[in-house]
Amino acid sequence: MTRTVLDEHLRWSLLSHLRNARTVTDDLFQLVQPEALYDRPIPERHRIVFYLGHLEAFDWNLICAGAFGMDSSQKEFDRLFAFGIDPTSGDLPDDKPSDWPPEREILQYNRNVREAVDRCLNYASNDQIFWVAIEHRLRHAETLTYMLHWLPFEAKQTQIFSLEPQAGRVASRQVEIPSGVATLGMPRGAAFGWDNEFDAHHAHVPAFLIDMYKVTNGEYLEFVRAGGYEEPSLWSSEGWEWVAGSGTWYPKFWLPQGGGWLYHTMFADIPLPLSWPVYVSHAEAQAYARWKKKSLPTEAQFHRAAFATPDGAERLYPWGTCVQSAGTETSPFTAGIQQLWMRTLPATAHSELVDSQAMAGNGPPRPSHHFRVLRPYLFTQGTRRGFLTGGITS
Repeated sequence: MTRTVLDEHLRWSLLSHLRNARTVTDDLFQLVQPEALYDRPIPERHRIVFYLGHLEAFDWNLICAGAFGMDSSQKEFDRLFAFGIDPTSGDLPDDKPSDWPPEREILQYNRNVREAVDRCLNYASNDQIFWVAIEHRLRHAETLTYMLHWLPFEAKQTQIFSLEPQAGRVASRQVEIPSGVATLGMPRGAAFGWDNEFDAHHAHVPAFLIDMYKVTNGEYLEFVRAGGYEEPSLWSSEGWEWVAGSGTWYPKFWLPQGGGWLYHTMFADIPLPLSWPVYVSHAEAQAYARWKKKSLPTEAQFHRAAFATPDGAERLYPWGTCVQSAGTETSPFTAGIQQLWMRTLPATAHSELVDSQAMAGNGPPRPSHHFRVLRPYLFTQGTRRGFLTGGITS
């Protein structure tokens, strides 16, 4: 039986996307001072050095060993860097820096794997596993950026960056989203997707109001000043347990300073930028919404706000019907990741776009309900922080 390989145009497109994604993660690792590579910025997570080897180990195990049956000369690395950790018991990892291989050995492993993956692409008949590898790497680019934000400044290579002039106070404004159907998930066989994205189903969403702009630091500061972290009725039981137990009374990257506030960016502490989107946990976002006598959007509402047309129908994408990155090697997501550690845009940065389009940028959403797997699959629920994006609903 003759094996049909991918056509040349698709192979070059995959190779271009793959190399671009590698550049993104390589640049992130270059930010880390050599002596900090074995640090653990977040107590519940692996040391940084794990992720240096994990991206290539994932590619090897998925593509070279899994799809092409290739024999490995470094099986120990294939296993060591295979899986991350999602602690649910409260126990913290206790490995030591000396438990991990030297950086030079990991980098050589990475070079060998990349060469092997590129060779596999020349003989591939299925493009999906390569898209999986690309998206997996870009997802780690996002989480690595978040992890490196926790590193002390002296543990990172100094970067020079400029700050946009502070925008004025964002005027609160809501827009009405017409009732209609939200398409959640995707049909099997239609395109690449992760296990939790199947199958497609539809939900009817009544009309609702939603904030046009992201909640800003300035708006959230009002919540802090009003004693929002001292009022149990605003918090879920789990959220209040966290607030009371940790003594938290302001967002993670805010710093009280002489009656005012500083903002801890990736490379410097700066005066709190009041027009930037606030960077908080789901528990904090939920408490703020209750204080405003509103609520976080459900997943179905967020889909309606992002994809709805004025007549109640759905767009294929928030910006229209065409793939925005067609014909380019750098997607809008990748370009955003490449600049994310440099600066954040004001909440009104996308104000020139149609309301629902603005929800596609500047940070992940924070839907009000818990993540739900559409088909049975093993996942654990994380506690990652992120931008309170797209406002809150009435």
